[in-house]
Amino acid sequence: PPAPVVTTTPVMFEVKKGDVVAGYLFGTMHTGVDAEKELNPIVFRKLDLAKVVVMEADVFNVDPFEIAKTAMYPPGKSVKKDLAPGRWQIVVDRLSSFMLPESSLAQMKPWFIGTMLVQKMLPEVEPIDSVLYKRAEKAGKKLVYVETVKEQLDMVEKSFDVKVLDDMLGDMKKTEAMTLDLADAYRKGDVEKLTKLTFDAEEMKKHPPMFDLLFFARNSKWVPKLVPLLDQGGVFVAVGAGHLLGDKGVPALLVKQGYSVERIKP
Repeated sequence: PPAPVVTTTPVMFEVKKGDVVAGYLFGTMHTGVDAEKELNPIVFRKLDLAKVVVMEADVFNVDPFEIAKTAMYPPGKSVKKDLAPGRWQIVVDRLSSFMLPESSLAQMKPWFIGTMLVQKMLPEVEPIDSVLYKRAEKAGKKLVYVETVKEQLDMVEKSFDVKVLDDMLGDMKKTEAMTLDLADAYRKGDVEKLTKLTFDAEEMKKHPPMFDLLFFARNSKWVPKLVPLLDQGGVFVAVGAGHLLGDKGVPALLVKQGYSVERIKP
């Protein structure tokens, strides 16, 4: 495989209140990017200087078996029968390497199947969020979360239903190409391309509730929680990069709250 490309311009913003630096917003990619090898060192420098580290939810201290339970339908219910003909076999073929029996796969909810399919398309590395969390915890930083694990799981389940999974399976070549392009744009720090791919016009027309639930509604809920922290200063916020993009992203919403937000270009 080609050598990793260190991101020259991470998806990262400096937040100021007047002339005072209040903190930094850093956009992560939840899977497929090797933080230690591929992130620009400035990300770790700003994290190390922070007093408070803010992340989406404390998924790092959750029993994976409990997560697995929430990802499964009750006995007797299956996603298999709700998919168009031939699409279930794609799931079986793609996820057979997880060593799960087909009966277990059939009981999984659409969002969990979709997550595993995307994971298979990208390099298997420790998620950026996990690397940052461990570094912050080891340094004794104060860790704050803008939502609970339950809120996050409920949101994902509502936003990624069987119709979304069916569409995804209907054009796996497009799904895979977009996933790989997204990772490539992230590594290069190409925010314009990242925004275009994240908020793909065609996908937004097909599944408008998904984007509102996954991004816009959450951004609006997060900002009131971030404001008092930023007013105290010394904050490092690490959330999915999609939350920092566009006119409904966290940076744009903070500008409306009177902050100045500028992208860092090392």
